[in-house]
Amino acid sequence: EFSKIDFEILPNPASHLAALTFDLFETSKVEIQVFNILGDLLFNLGTNEFNKGANSINLNVEDYSVGTYLIKLQTSNTVYTKRLLVQ
Repeated sequence: EFSKIDFEILPNPASHLAALTFDLFETSKVEIQVFNILGDLLFNLGTNEFNKGANSINLNVEDYSVGTYLIKLQTSNTVYTKRLLVQ
């Protein structure tokens, strides 16, 4: 069953920390990955179990070059990708 979740990156653009916030309809395993604009995997936050409801992870982008990155959030049945601008 497809369940849409709310997935936001704030602030966007970011220069130090970006909060990845997502609201789950049920407790789920979630994998979060960071890609450059060319699609190269830069960082994998791994797969962790998150509780139903609002969740947040801080992503330190201080050492990232200025540019556009893709943040992929994957649950057991859905994949979301959002752009993050680093300035």
